[in-house]
Parts: sequence; structure tokens; C-alpha cells
Amino acid sequence: MTARKIAGALILAALLGAGALPGSAKGEEHLVQRGETLTSIAARYGVSVQDLISWNDLTNPNLIKPGDRLIVSPKRDTYVVRRGDTLFTIAKRFGLDANRLAAWNGLDNPHRIYPGQLLVLSQSQGTTQTYVVSKGDTLWAIAKRFGVPVDTLAAANGVRSPHRLRVGQQLTIPVMATGGGEELGRGPVAAPGERVRPGQIQLRWPLDGRITSRFGPRWGRMHNGLDIAAPKGTPVRAAARGRVVHSGPLGTYGLLVVIDHGGGVETRYAHNSVLLVKAGETVEKGQVIARVGSTGNSTGPHLHFEVLIDGEHEDPEKWLPRR
Repeated sequence: MTARKIAGALILAALLGAGALPGSAKGEEHLVQRGETLTSIAARYGVSVQDLISWNDLTNPNLIKPGDRLIVSPKRDTYVVRRGDTLFTIAKRFGLDANRLAAWNGLDNPHRIYPGQLLVLSQSQGTTQTYVVSKGDTLWAIAKRFGVPVDTLAAANGVRSPHRLRVGQQLTIPVMATGGGEELGRGPVAAPGERVRPGQIQLRWPLDGRITSRFGPRWGRMHNGLDIAAPKGTPVRAAARGRVVHSGPLGTYGLLVVIDHGGGVETRYAHNSVLLVKAGETVEKGQVIARVGSTGNSTGPHLHFEVLIDGEHEDPEKWLPRR
């Protein structure tokens, strides 16, 4: 055996001994060792037990055994903020610059992130557009034109000196989050510091269909949304006007659309077969954003619909008209 092969074998042995496995198409994996529990593995990787259950579709979390492979970090183009996170700790965890992370997610205030918020972890996935510098342009003029803070624009493009723009240079323009306690251009939905309540916003049903599972405990764990059965291909519509912050695959959600409606209000549409919008787009209430499918952890064609207020899951039926 050559020295190179021996070194490779030693590295692999070290990885296996430590339990960590190279990243797979699904994300980072862990090889369960003797004596380990789901709780100890969750603590080791800084994730929750519920995350591990969800990512690995575990029906009985007490039945893991040595040799099992567990996903401990799904393939990362997005990250769901957890309690205690800051933008700076998230950036450090993924080897990113905090200013650029803020710019990719349209955060004008990097100190205002909340548990449950979905962040993109790359410029290609972020809510951005591009602009080519013309003669006479300044960074301040471009920032004003697009309604972006000049320091955010500089950070998104790694510009250390705002005086050194060149004609033909391509700039990434972050699309700023709606936020601000306003719902869809219809004025404040809650006073500053107050939580939005049912009745202060008007969501519409994302599709017509039979409810097959409501919000609440289900099969020994919490079901955080509303399942609505419909044939594959049925149009899924935005519950209100807002900005798309995610459109793509995400773990057990399958093909997922997430819309930020401002004022801490977010809706999620999961298990779709086709996605018809992209991150960064503004969608109107009732606009078709996807089509019903059965992707991710799903037993048949249906829409899994979630409503989050300030990062906390709410019963969607409290926010929808009676029917």
C-alpha cells in the first residue's frame, strides 16, 4: 500500500471513528456509535432532537442503533434560524461573511432575525438582482435608486472603497425585505412591538380541497400545518401579497415555497410538484405560485400549508376565512 493510500485510509478511519461522514447529496451524515442516543447526537451537532427526527423521518427515535446513518445537517443552501442564533454566529458556523449574509437575505437590520426565519446561504440562492455600472454612477446613487442602504450594497459586493466603481462593473443588488410591520402595502397591521393577531390580516385559502390533517399533535409529535388534499397539478395560490424568500427543495418539505408578508407574517407551501416562482419575486394575493404534488415526506398529493408569526407556528385556520 502506498503512503498516499495509507494516509487516505487513516483519514477515513478517523472520520468513521468520530462518527462524522463526508457530506452526501442529502447533507452531512453521522454514523451512530455504540452508546449514542438521539439526544447526545443532537447536542454534539448543535441541532434539536426534533430536527433529527424530521430530517431522518424517524417513526421511533428510540430505535437507532450502531451503524445507522443519520442526517445531522441537511444539504445547505438555506438555514432555519434557531433560538439564540445571531447573524454573526450563523455566518461563522458556515464560514460566511455576516455582512454578505445580511445582503443576500435583504436584511437592513442584521440584529433582527427570529427563530423559524429562513435564511439563504449563498448569493445564487439569495433575493438579489444585478446592475451594470454606467458612466457617472456612484454607489450612493445606485443605492438610492434601488432603495438599499449603501453599506449593505457595499457589503454585498465586497466594495471596500465606494469611490472605486468602474464602468461595466456588475453589482449585486439585494432586494430588501418588506418587514416594517406593514402588510402588503395596506398600512400597519400592528403597533410597533406588538404581535400581529388574527383579524388584523386577511389570508385567503391557498386552494380548495378536503382537509386531511389539522394543526396540532399527530402520531406522537406536533403537526405544524394544515394538510389539504387535491389532485396532482392543482394550482396553489399565495395566501396574501408578499416576497418569496425560498423556492426550491428543503428536506421533508419537498418542493417548498416560503413567502414573507411583512410584519413578522410568513406562509409556507410544501410537497409541490412544480414551483412557478423564484426567490426575490413579489407575488400578489391569489397568484398561482406552485402546483400540488407529493414531494418530500408525503403519502399522497396534498398541500401542507403553514402560517408563522414572528417565527412561531400558528394554527392556519385561525388566520383563514371560515368556509
